[in-house]
Amino acid sequence: MGKRNPQYLPPSIVVDEKKLQEEFVRVLNDIKKSYRLAKTLIDVTTSWSVGGRTPDITVFFAGKPLLIIELKRAIDYSPWNEFPIGQVYTYALLAKKEGYTIDFVATANEYLMAFFRVPDDLEKYANWEAIRKRKYNRAFEGLYWRAKYGDLYIGYLCYLETPPKKLLYRAIRKLIEGVAYGKAIKLDDVQPSKYEVECLVILSTLKLGYKLRGIEFPPANFLRKLRKN
Repeated sequence: MGKRNPQYLPPSIVVDEKKLQEEFVRVLNDIKKSYRLAKTLIDVTTSWSVGGRTPDITVFFAGKPLLIIELKRAIDYSPWNEFPIGQVYTYALLAKKEGYTIDFVATANEYLMAFFRVPDDLEKYANWEAIRKRKYNRAFEGLYWRAKYGDLYIGYLCYLETPPKKLLYRAIRKLIEGVAYGKAIKLDDVQPSKYEVECLVILSTLKLGYKLRGIEFPPANFLRKLRKN
């Protein structure tokens, strides 16, 4: 993975994945308390299991799983790394085998959250041997490119420690609208322009830290696109 240099990461109180999970659940529960739609129709759990494996967070809408979130520390992975992407798609695939339809998945750390669509033919990409051995970076050959560069990538959120409540709610509401109206969605307009400068600082710092430690950063055009907005 390369030498770890935490000093090249923005400041954060998150020390492990358990703490990160707790912070995300706190924000999601705040959303439930603050928005009428969320109060009645959104549920959040860390204990929903599929195929003997338990996602970090599952967000339900109207009693059905809408979004599975896989959390990793920024010092270990970026949300665009094939390991967390493969892991969260594994949960979606196992859920499908049990009769559930998962429309969206997300990978996140304490600075970035990336959202991806789940393709209808997910099982076509599955390497069941890698899934059995939990080698998630090899679990979906051919799917990683679509997630990072192609039609499965929906958008991202940028923040310090956890997404602001309003920001994450906007993203979830967009996902709900995508399912309700059967339309393709992008999250490009979710993050207000007032966050752009802070976002560039975070991303630039992460880019340096990840480069020094050999950790995969977002696709090459990611920062260029942000700077143009």
